[in-house]
Amino acid sequence: MRLSPALAVALAAAVLTVAGCGGSDGGRGATTAKATTNPIPGAARFAYDATRSPEVAAASGPGVEGLRVERVTFAGPREGEGRIPAGFAVPVDGDVRACLLYQGGIGSTVQDAPNVWQGAASLHLATFTMEYPLHGERAADDGLEAALRDPRRFAQMLDETVVDLRRALDVLAGRPECQGKRIGYLGESYGGFAGALVSAVDLRPQAVALLVTGGDWARIVHAPGRVVDFPDDAAAVRIVAPYDPERWVAHIAPRPLLLVNGRQDTTVPPAAARALAAAAREPKQAVFYDGGHAAFSGPWAEEVMATVGHFLQTELVDR
Repeated sequence: MRLSPALAVALAAAVLTVAGCGGSDGGRGATTAKATTNPIPGAARFAYDATRSPEVAAASGPGVEGLRVERVTFAGPREGEGRIPAGFAVPVDGDVRACLLYQGGIGSTVQDAPNVWQGAASLHLATFTMEYPLHGERAADDGLEAALRDPRRFAQMLDETVVDLRRALDVLAGRPECQGKRIGYLGESYGGFAGALVSAVDLRPQAVALLVTGGDWARIVHAPGRVVDFPDDAAAVRIVAPYDPERWVAHIAPRPLLLVNGRQDTTVPPAAARALAAAAREPKQAVFYDGGHAAFSGPWAEEVMATVGHFLQTELVDR
């Protein structure tokens, strides 16, 4: 989702207000699976060879006010996978107090992320965003559209996304700016679904914020504003069931979790949001705003931004 410049300014103002109230190998090495994998049932589904070098390459990225942006590519986590593009944004003054992996909604690309990067930078966060499979530079003819119509392709895309995000965490944790610092995860919609899974399986995200995300696929594939259009919803639910955030979210604990959802959301209905919140364990916060699926757009945007900013400040930056 692309934020308007005005909303980016609002986000920066909100988080700066909160901040005022609150108190290397350059990414070329890889951490070991033993050190990063949460030993929970089903974690092997998202296994990869963490000893393989991500072979990070970085170059100057687009100019964004207040940021030093790098265009990054890294080797995929599984044999035969191509290189994965990403962006890494550091506050221009270089004062990095923690790092953040941010992922947007379905259809979003790295090019849509800079406004969120700017808001995060006002909290002294360096932010990394990876290109999803079938998105942006990784797009294939009709690939994303086909995945939204075929539950098997959708499940494969989500599986690949989670494993790719684990590799992205390898890269982020290896950055000199992030070594020895806390890492957080912020995901919207599809980025929240994938974030629930990767944060359950991988121990490195130490504070997790999931926006407009839910549990119980049966509610989501039948939602009036659903993004997917599967021909047989009952069969689809069985196929995607292993990737239901409701099955995984409890394993994020004891790391702090923020869930933010809209009361008028027709894509991830409130019942799905409540199911996810009920499945999560403490410490957790479940917040509802009076709005729809676009958390960062509309009259509720400043409220959402302030909530997210406060969470990141207190649970990531100030720890």
